[in-house]
This record gives sequence, C-alpha cells and structure tokens, in this order.
Amino acid sequence: MPSLSVLAIVLGALAIVSRLPGIFHPKEWSKFVKSMLKDDHSLRLLAVWPFVLGVLILLNKHDFTNDLESIMSVAGWLMLVAATCVMWWPKAVYKKVMKLLKDKGMVSFICLLGVAAGVGLLYLGFYVY
Repeated sequence: MPSLSVLAIVLGALAIVSRLPGIFHPKEWSKFVKSMLKDDHSLRLLAVWPFVLGVLILLNKHDFTNDLESIMSVAGWLMLVAATCVMWWPKAVYKKVMKLLKDKGMVSFICLLGVAAGVGLLYLGFYVY
C-alpha cells in the first residue's frame, strides 16, 4: 500500500499536469473537458480514479489530528464523497461543470487553483511527510 508521501506526490503531479494547460489555453482545455463529460458512462468511469485514490488515502489516514497529515485526510474524504456523487448523479455534475466552463476567466482561475494545490501537495509529499 502506498504511503501518504507517495500519494501526495502522485496527486500533486496529476493536478499540475492536468490543470496547467487550462491556464494558458482555457478554450481548448474546456473543449477537451466537455468531450470527456458527454457520456454518463465515461463520467462514471472517470469517477473511479478519485474514488480509488480517496480510499487509498483513507486506508493510510482516516482520522483528523492536529498535524499536516490531516490535509490528506480531508482530501481523501472529499475525493470519496465527490466521486460517489459523480457516480450516482452524473447529469447534475455535468450541468454544474458546463456552467463553469462557459467563462474563460473562471476556467483559468480554477486551473490556477488546481496547480497551486498540486504544488502544495508536492511540497507535503517531498518535505513534510
């Protein structure tokens, strides 16, 4: 089973690699995301990955303490709940994502937040855990 350090590094790298193009090319990135979300089955299949990563995080650390490991606990619980919602209600998630993808400025901002979260996770994985 991977440690919290490995999981933080993997999640950070995935966040950076997947969100970085959205900062510089929000229109093309939005088009790509829209193509990935068109079918309910593909959306449910995509939700399996955050579900598995959330379970792996929670196997390592499921409780909340007064240290930086609680960041991964929160991330694990959020990923588990969000992936479950996507699996059960893909149409509702699709509608909300489509509203966000209409504004290029919002897409760039959300992608910038994702890259910042990825850098934070890389820091946690390499230096804290």
